[in-house]
Amino acid sequence: MLTEWIRLVQVQVAANWKRGVNRLNWLCEPFEPVTRTILTGSVVRRFALRLQMATPLPKCKFGARCYRRKYKKHMEEYSHDGIVFPNDSNSVDNTSDQTKRGAAENNEPQPLKRPKIDISEGKLKEDIEAKFLVAFPSEFFRFWKDVQAIANDNAVSDTCKALISANNLRLVGVFDYMAGNIGEVADGEANVYLTKDRFPTDLPQMQTIAIYDGGRFAYWRDRPSEEEALLVHMKSTDEHFPKVEIVGSRDPTHMIAFLKVCHAEQSSADELLAKLTHPESANETNDTRYDPEGFIEKYNAKVKGLKEKRHELANGNPSHGLGIVISDTYIYRPGYDELKPMLEEIAMEKEPTLERDLKMGFVVDAVDCAKEGLAHKMNIGIALEYGQELFMSNYAEFDALARSMLDAAYGALKLDNFQQILNAHMEVRREAQHSHRGDN
Repeated sequence: MLTEWIRLVQVQVAANWKRGVNRLNWLCEPFEPVTRTILTGSVVRRFALRLQMATPLPKCKFGARCYRRKYKKHMEEYSHDGIVFPNDSNSVDNTSDQTKRGAAENNEPQPLKRPKIDISEGKLKEDIEAKFLVAFPSEFFRFWKDVQAIANDNAVSDTCKALISANNLRLVGVFDYMAGNIGEVADGEANVYLTKDRFPTDLPQMQTIAIYDGGRFAYWRDRPSEEEALLVHMKSTDEHFPKVEIVGSRDPTHMIAFLKVCHAEQSSADELLAKLTHPESANETNDTRYDPEGFIEKYNAKVKGLKEKRHELANGNPSHGLGIVISDTYIYRPGYDELKPMLEEIAMEKEPTLERDLKMGFVVDAVDCAKEGLAHKMNIGIALEYGQELFMSNYAEFDALARSMLDAAYGALKLDNFQQILNAHMEVRREAQHSHRGDN
């Protein structure tokens, strides 16, 4: 009897969930209350799971323009079946095998993908600065032109992969936009530009522009409008409190120089540097513009000079290593509370204890004290440093404090664009952390 009853319930629930549940309650009436409760709960749970697995996911409204594919949650909630994505080897390819074979047999070169962003440098600069809310130096655009030339010479369809011979170096972020890999963005979704390829430990001062097998490269700007950016590097192994190392000036070509010096990328690096470096003097000719030994010697000297200059300008002692550079006077407080050791201890103590609660209370008090100082326009540097420490810890339990502290500090410094970048990033920060695992 019970077996037949279960089979009947299966048919009812599978046919219509709402009507099936009502039918289930009616069918359970002959049983004792306890048995009825057990049967109802068991069947509902079992068929809820089956229905969830059988119900098709709603189609993603962005279609081929979807920029959220890197987020696991989005992929679990929306279907992307049958959608052809640009530059995605896993997408459905509608090109027939016969067409491909015919082109190969006739030795016809496959057409290269052309960048969608095909406008003058001035217009391009205006466009990306409006979308990404930060300034870009002239070297950035010169580098991009050279990379496009390399991609064309080597028949590389995706310009962002033109430098892949150097330790699997891939251009990301704003470069992806200029290569036409982002596509159109729906109204109200402009934050996609602010969060594009932004890693969990990318402060608003940072903008990742390339990744490779050992880490990533980013621009560091102390102010959004600052074109005198620094090229910095972070190792992929540093998940919490990463060190930020100066590896070049605002010229992205220094990424290749760093890989040559630190990762023994000799032949491929020299080949790329010969095409990417430019003479420092207008009197030099292109034929003699790259000397492997001479270039690296100049590069090392430049990086040393940049680090020394940064040391002179910076104040404070944030764990990332670049210090704090602000327009306001930085008031150093002797013996101020270093947050990093305490944040690490709190994060390691997963179970709630009195000692952990006391430490967390101390951190909250330190943040509140720093905010109070901001209200009186005092000690902005300490407030910014506290916010950066909380952020760079990259522990989820400190996200709210980091966001609150940094937002207040940027507001006091009138860095509105950094505020906007921060708040856009914090909305997707933990999703980004999952999507970037194994990226570099």
